[in-house]
Amino acid sequence: SFPKSLKKIGAFAFKQCTSLEKVEFHSTPELKGYIFEGCTALQEVVLPDGTRRIPSSLFAGCATLSKVTIPDTVVSIDRYAFQNCASLKRLELPSQIDTASIKFLFDRGGDNLQIEELVLPENNPHAKLENGLLLSKDGTVVHKCIAHQFEAIKIPDGVRKIEPTAFAYCQGEHLTIPKTVTEMTDAFGLVANVDTMVFEEGFEVLPARALNCGVSQLVLPKSLKLIQTSAFKGIRNLKTLKLYDTYRYEQPKRYQNDEIFVFSAFHNDPS
Repeated sequence: SFPKSLKKIGAFAFKQCTSLEKVEFHSTPELKGYIFEGCTALQEVVLPDGTRRIPSSLFAGCATLSKVTIPDTVVSIDRYAFQNCASLKRLELPSQIDTASIKFLFDRGGDNLQIEELVLPENNPHAKLENGLLLSKDGTVVHKCIAHQFEAIKIPDGVRKIEPTAFAYCQGEHLTIPKTVTEMTDAFGLVANVDTMVFEEGFEVLPARALNCGVSQLVLPKSLKLIQTSAFKGIRNLKTLKLYDTYRYEQPKRYQNDEIFVFSAFHNDPS
């Protein structure tokens, strides 16, 4: 139990205190990184009102931490703040949290954090949640897929850009890309798998490095006009490809050994 007089807790102060189960704040101290790293018995924490920032790796490795109450004064969460908090399944975010902080929660890699329910207040000025996606407030950018595993996601109409690594480490059965998307280079970050990916009719340009992921079935529309160089770079596990002879393939300026397909026009079943 921390007293009202406490002003600061230094980095690593309680690192690997494996018997620590509960902490109580009676002031709003300055928090440094790694304070509770490896506190494997810690189960619940209520951060004090007035806290502005959750520093890096504050609760990293707290494997039994299942509930964290974040006050509405928090505006940023640093990378790895909840790394490997395997029991943390639900998290309510404050209303002013920035977009980068939310993305940090889903920079999975070797992280064992798998939040199943994320709550973001509707009055957040930076972003919104829709269809398992973290979107810009105006709905034109996909910042991150927050569903580690999904059955079906349809990216909303109006999205123009899917940010690099937005779907990194995601596993899905069906993903639909709307015609409004014009940017999606490195959207999958190589470490992603989708059984079926469908580009809706009206989609016209497949960008470079758009498909660097595992995909079994790929459906490209009749409206496709251009396949940019290296659009298929990094693609894996492709079994079925459907496209029409309406496109033009952007030839590389010089020979590139990372081109998987050499395209030539052929007719598919128009049905």
